[in-house]
Amino acid sequence: MDTHPATTASSFVSHRLPTKVSHTAFNRYMEPHVYRPQKGPHPQRSLYKIFNDILYVFHTGMQWEQRQTHRQELHDTNGYQWHNRWSKAGS
Repeated sequence: MDTHPATTASSFVSHRLPTKVSHTAFNRYMEPHVYRPQKGPHPQRSLYKIFNDILYVFHTGMQWEQRQTHRQELHDTNGYQWHNRWSKAGS
């Protein structure tokens, strides 16, 4: 006799990674926990845009160097470095 309840496809909740976070949500929930280096140059782009670029790479699953970068966008090595810094700092 089966003691487990029957599960259907509709009973599973899929939690997907967001592709973009709003500016207010970033300021409220993420910015207090994001690591900022004390020394060295400040980033030319805002931490909000860097965070959204990282989310985009995670969502699409592409490699950092495959991103199409334009003049005002974050270069792939800088995006990886920010992600690496935040990961090591526990952000």
